[in-house]
Amino acid sequence: MAPVPRDSGHICGNLHKPQRCNLSLRRVFYISAMVAANRPGETRDYHQRKRAEGKRVVQVQIALERRPVNVVWALLRDNRPYAPSVRAAVLAAA
Repeated sequence: MAPVPRDSGHICGNLHKPQRCNLSLRRVFYISAMVAANRPGETRDYHQRKRAEGKRVVQVQIALERRPVNVVWALLRDNRPYAPSVRAAVLAAA
């Protein structure tokens, strides 16, 4: 999702978009991130925190898209099922 650096050592800031990516999957993560950012909750707080840090809108969008990807990757890496966090369960019960 994020641009990958291709720095030679003398020149820095050469970013390229990966050539092989699933555009429909990327769109799913984008739409889910934007919907979640517009509703109250952890994702909206994260969005506002990143904007307060001075991040640009595109940088924040990429960060929001990457959050569920990181969760899925960790679940696959650890070979365990998804279980919502205790904090999410407490917030849902309130």
